Amino acid sequence: MQGENKPKGFSLDLEHVLNLIAEANEQISVLKDLFVYFTEENSVNYNEYFALPIVCELMWYNYSILRSLTLEQQEAVFLDSDHPNKKQIVILENTILLLRTLLLSRHQATRELNKVSYSTSLH
Repeated sequence: MQGENKPKGFSLDLEHVLNLIAEANEQISVLKDLFVYFTEENSVNYNEYFALPIVCELMWYNYSILRSLTLEQQEAVFLDSDHPNKKQIVILENTILLLRTLLLSRHQATRELNKVSYSTSLH
């Protein structure tokens, strides 16, 4: 039909998408440990009152990133790249916009958590 908008898609390196998934999984692992630590009865540090809501926020961002990328992968269109051994995945515009928002928000929340001396990185 005329006037019907076709969804736009953007290609990303599959390796980059897999790295985003791995990073989200790694952060979830660390955040789960922080959540348990902050909710223990003997845990009453002043900074923890500020950190716990940020930990919950970061959990939500990471699970949302995982959900979005997993759904895209289930119905993905893959493209061959000019480079051998590199595949491209087509991601719908709506998902790209959502991921951009989630990744930026996650970055800001991670900075806030770092300000109160906690990290989401594995050491």
